[in-house]
Parts: sequence; C-alpha cells; structure tokens
Amino acid sequence: MKITLTVNFHVLHCEGADSLESQIKNFALLGYDELEIISCFMTKGFEYSCMKKRVLALKKLFRKITFTKPFLHAHFIGNFIISGKKRINDFASFLISEYILDFSTKYLFVGHGLKDSKNREYHALEKRIQQYGFTNVKIALLQGEGSEIDKISFDNDEVKKIILIPLLINLGKHAQNDILGDKDSLASDLEKRGFSVERQFSCLGMNQRFKKEYLNE
Repeated sequence: MKITLTVNFHVLHCEGADSLESQIKNFALLGYDELEIISCFMTKGFEYSCMKKRVLALKKLFRKITFTKPFLHAHFIGNFIISGKKRINDFASFLISEYILDFSTKYLFVGHGLKDSKNREYHALEKRIQQYGFTNVKIALLQGEGSEIDKISFDNDEVKKIILIPLLINLGKHAQNDILGDKDSLASDLEKRGFSVERQFSCLGMNQRFKKEYLNE
C-alpha cells in the first residue's frame, strides 16, 4: 500500500506526535510499505536536504520511498537549463498573473537563496519574467549570489518606489524580519538607498491559487 505525506516548513519543525518521524513511523505501523514525500520547498536547499536526510533515516520501514522535486528544481550546465525549463516558465507566468499589475511599477521579489551557491533557478526565473517584457521586476535573495542589495538596479531608477514581496512559502522570520522588517532588513537597506518601499506582508502559502496548483490543497 502507498501513502503520501506533504512536507512543508511547518511539518519539518513539528515535535512530539506530529513530528516528521512520528508520522512516518505511524504509516509503517498501519501497514503502508510505499511512501511518497511531496516536498513543498522552492529549491534543493538546506531544509529540503534536512527533510530528505530525516526521511531516509527511516527507509528500512518501507519497501520504497520517493520524493517530488522542489518547485523551481532545474538542472543546469553552466547557466544553460538542461531540464526543468517548463517548471520555471510556468512559475514565471504564475507570478506575473498573480502579483504584477503593470509595466512601470518596480517589483522586487525576495527569495531565501543558498549560501555559497549561484542560485541559478532564481536567476533563470527573473530572466524569464523579463523576457515576457517585465523589466520592472527583479528577484533578490537573502543568501548566495543575488544577495548583494547594492547591486540591485532598475532600468528606470528615477522612480524610487518599490513593492517588496517575499518569494517564500511561509510568512516566517525570514519574511517578517530579514526582508520586511524595520531594522537590519532588506527593506531598510533599500530605504537607506533612497527608495520608498511598500512592504507586502504576504507569502506564497497565503495565495489560494498557489495552494491549489502547487500545494495540492
């Protein structure tokens, strides 16, 4: 018998009877021998790796364990996408239709990113959005390549207002403190550079279409 478990940020950090390990062990006790993990993460970053390691530590309980790929997973050679291009293109279309209102307002999406990484998935996503004509949209990151806030620039920099949107599934500490916070945040750094920042206290997990199409809720 096969059972499916959706693992997101909240499941990853649950404790006690609701912990990831407890849920998996319970499935085995109920007689399931095949486990499918639906991973709700943007890229193969720290949390995805941690989740996979914890699940595979219990692999002896099952005949087979499979994992779905993160939303933006793609395979690159250099900066060229070998596989996963459709996944990135579809997500670019989703962001445009759900968040972008016009071609003149500045929009800055901010993802987490990976330390010591080129973060190619995010850069490919930004490139695809701009190929649709939205050069007023940028993607910045908290870690790794793309996290240099002083390098963020727009074609029309005399317009000093930026709409700042977390590109995160959960509105946790990274979104509220590191991106949108009043002190020591990306938003405050932009304000020091002279930008007027409109903070959007939202996340992908609050978007009904995202939940339906990407989280299967």
